[in-house]
Formats: sequence, structure tokens, C-alpha cells
Amino acid sequence: TLDDRLAVGDPPGRVVAVLARSLGFEVPDEETTPADLLDRFAADQIALTPWTLTPEETDAPW
Repeated sequence: TLDDRLAVGDPPGRVVAVLARSLGFEVPDEETTPADLLDRFAADQIALTPWTLTPEETDAPW
């Protein structure tokens, strides 16, 4: 959850950037906002491959 990510030190913008990259977006910044991604959004371009995290990745900052 976002609360879990905040608890390990990830700011909301970092969480958005990591999730956007997991969907195939090219995100040059360490942090971004959903509004920054709107111009690049295309539903047919979203990656459909599974994206999983190891326990170590969920417990450490991204």
C-alpha cells in the first residue's frame, strides 16, 4: 500500500514513478505525478507482463 511505501521512506512521487515504469512508461525522473504522465498515456501501450516484487524489494526503499 502507499502507507507501506511511505513507512520505508518512499515519497508518493517515487511510488508513482516506479509503478509507471512497471507499466512500460518511460519516466526519466526519480519522482513524478499522475498529471505528468497523462500526455503519454495510451491504454494499448500498457505492458501486460507480470510485475512482481521479492520480499526484499517490498521491505526496502525503491
